[in-house]
Amino acid sequence: MESMAIEKMKHKDIDGISYLEMIENTKKIKQISKYIENFSSISFTLDKINEPIIVTFLPLKNFDMENVAYFIIYQKDEKLTDLKKDLFIAGIISLIFSSLLLIFFAAIVYSREKILAQNLKINDLAEELKSKNRALNESETVLIDMNKQLKNINETKDKFFSIIAHDLKNPFHAIIGLSQILTKHLKDENNVRDFEISHAIYQSAVQTYGLLENLLQWAATQTGKIHYEIKEISLNMVISKIIDFTKLNAESKEIEIINEIKTLVFVQADVNLLETVLRNLMTNAIKFTPEKGRIKISMEQKELLEISVCDTGIGMKKEFAENIFINPGAQKNKGTKGETGSGLGLIICKEFIHLMGGKIWVKTAPGKGSTFTFSIPYK
Repeated sequence: MESMAIEKMKHKDIDGISYLEMIENTKKIKQISKYIENFSSISFTLDKINEPIIVTFLPLKNFDMENVAYFIIYQKDEKLTDLKKDLFIAGIISLIFSSLLLIFFAAIVYSREKILAQNLKINDLAEELKSKNRALNESETVLIDMNKQLKNINETKDKFFSIIAHDLKNPFHAIIGLSQILTKHLKDENNVRDFEISHAIYQSAVQTYGLLENLLQWAATQTGKIHYEIKEISLNMVISKIIDFTKLNAESKEIEIINEIKTLVFVQADVNLLETVLRNLMTNAIKFTPEKGRIKISMEQKELLEISVCDTGIGMKKEFAENIFINPGAQKNKGTKGETGSGLGLIICKEFIHLMGGKIWVKTAPGKGSTFTFSIPYK
């Protein structure tokens, strides 16, 4: 019975579609479902499109699986093209951003490595500075000890020069004074032999005293302990005193001393410094002037008073004269009668004249004598 009912249904039409055609279309719908599932990879794009998709299926009689799929894809073609463009642009932007991010991280890593290297270098320099600082501290300790030793030595030296200044200068004054009186007395009596002996004693005493005086004065200038007082003094009185002091040595060589300063002149100077300068200049002039020569003392009034000691001695070369106020060795040549010296005289002259606010210079030539000129303030 049941099989007969089914058989009748197969040949019966429903809305113009036979039972068999309906069965066949049902199979096709199942196939379409499976076919659409194969396109699930594009389902997410279909969902993102705002416009609704209306799929109108054809009557089941003419339903075709490929046509339905084509219809769906065709409807979405333009939207998918725009979407692909947007995805491409987004990919480019993402790539650029990733590249910049990579560069940024690379820069951070490079900077970190560089900072670490600089920190290591700074640490090395810090250690080096610590080492040098320790060495400096050790050197400072050594210098402090040496300074104490030098201070003790300097104090001993000052005591030594003090003893020389007081205990030796006074006896020399007596020897020079007595030998000078004796020499004049023997000269008046024409006692040639005794005169020569007494004069040798006098000359030796004067030279030794000059050496002692120069040494003491030089030591005082080196230690900065020289005491002087600039005040108004008579230049004429100082020159007369120096001429009297050097007269006997000049007479022993028959050297004429000419003092051309006749006008009374007052200068701003220290009397001891000025006497030391003139004594050294006169002693050198006598030393390097041959017998029967001439020494002239003169002055010229300018902005400063210029005092000159001019001799007719042996003179000197230019290169020798340029160093005579700074090099002690430049003055150690022997005089015309074998006179010797310490080489300190002209150096002391320069320093003393500087203390009094003046300058000293020389004009000379071999065989034409020398003219030493110095300047000091005057009224």
